[in-house]
Amino acid sequence: MVKYSCARGYRLQGAVETTCTQAGVWSSSAPRCERIQCEPPNPPPNGYIVPSPQGESEYFVDDVINFACNEGFYTNATNTKSICTEAGTWNYTQIQCRRISCGPPELPSHSAIHSNHDNFLYGTEYVYSCTKGYVLKNWTGNTTVIRCGAAGVWEGSLPKCEPVRCGEFPPMEHAGYNVVSPDPRYPLSLDSVVTFTCHDGYRMNGRGSLLCSHTGKWLGVGESKCEEQLCTAAPVIRNTSHVFHELARPQTFTCDPVNCFEPPIPANGKITAEHFNLGSVAQYSCTSGHTLRGTASIMCGPDGKWHGNVPYCEPVHCGMPESPESGSVSVSGTVFKSVATYACIRGYVLRGNTTRECDEFGAWSGLRPSCYKENCGELAAPKHGFVMGVSTLFGDHIKFGCEPGHVLSGAHVSTCLHTGNWSDVPPTCTGMYFNRPLAVGAMRLSSGAAQHDASSAGQLRTSALQHDAELQLL
Repeated sequence: MVKYSCARGYRLQGAVETTCTQAGVWSSSAPRCERIQCEPPNPPPNGYIVPSPQGESEYFVDDVINFACNEGFYTNATNTKSICTEAGTWNYTQIQCRRISCGPPELPSHSAIHSNHDNFLYGTEYVYSCTKGYVLKNWTGNTTVIRCGAAGVWEGSLPKCEPVRCGEFPPMEHAGYNVVSPDPRYPLSLDSVVTFTCHDGYRMNGRGSLLCSHTGKWLGVGESKCEEQLCTAAPVIRNTSHVFHELARPQTFTCDPVNCFEPPIPANGKITAEHFNLGSVAQYSCTSGHTLRGTASIMCGPDGKWHGNVPYCEPVHCGMPESPESGSVSVSGTVFKSVATYACIRGYVLRGNTTRECDEFGAWSGLRPSCYKENCGELAAPKHGFVMGVSTLFGDHIKFGCEPGHVLSGAHVSTCLHTGNWSDVPPTCTGMYFNRPLAVGAMRLSSGAAQHDASSAGQLRTSALQHDAELQLL
């Protein structure tokens, strides 16, 4: 018996097995292996297949395709691949392609936005225009369009709306004018106001101003004018006569502003004021190292006088500085610029600044000095002698001594004085001399090459004992 099977990717068509019969022929004809094929997949809505099936394209086992979204669409799927399986089916879950959103578009100042859509998805268009009284800058039309692009950003230029301009206005005879615009960048534009003021001898008939409207035209043109101001006929008084040559013209008066002049300035102070006219405020402040006491400002009144009390400037206080231990401090004062002078008592020396100054912040400059005892320094021991004592400061004592066989000549003690000097110089140690040595018991005296014997009775034959002699007991 023979069993048949196909290679991967093929399907058996016919008998799976056949047997050799007694007649010497096989019980069934040989089967065939047909290649397994998958049906062409359907692309996702708003998407396509890569590679794209063309005409009679065929897909077989292990063939791979990828799903993708059209321009302006995206998918959140992590796997966009599908494989043709041995079952002749695709092992995929079709992806979903969503339209890209650009988010709400920006709305520039004084602009309006219009659209037939209520979303911000790919392909959506919005139309911009300017609000009433404003026009598009550097634009030929009245609107501009933006479109949500495939990259998720709005394509097109955002508008810049400027106020309409009314341009030059007609002048008024016998009058001056003043222009006030809401935005100095756009003179003679929307809501700008031109106010006319008649010259001396004329008075305004009408509102006396123009307004730039949203239509770009001045409102109030021709509605006002400056008319010559004339006096009526003088009253007739009984028992008098008078002749009118012409109607009297008005007398012109000039009003000078109230001036309080410069206010008094306190010592170590200063003022800040734009001018000294009615309503002016003078602000007081003090120079460095001084504190303002009183009201900080005064005002010029209608009577030409300053109202309010003039303050004064008081120097800052540093307080009394602390004296150093074993020292003293004397001050010229305790206010700004005062000086503190330090000194030490007798026998002490000052380390640090001798003086300190009261600064502008109410503190003494630098660090407080210290007083230390005078140091007389070490004294050398005399030859063949020694020194007893280690401290060398003011008031300390040093004692001297000599080695055996030497005699001290000079002061036994020296004291460190307040001047930083020792009271006495080191003494000297000299060797001892004997004019007549004594014999004690049996002794032998050796000096150089000579030797002398002394009897037990204590008699010594030599007449002198030199300083380098050796005395030995026998």
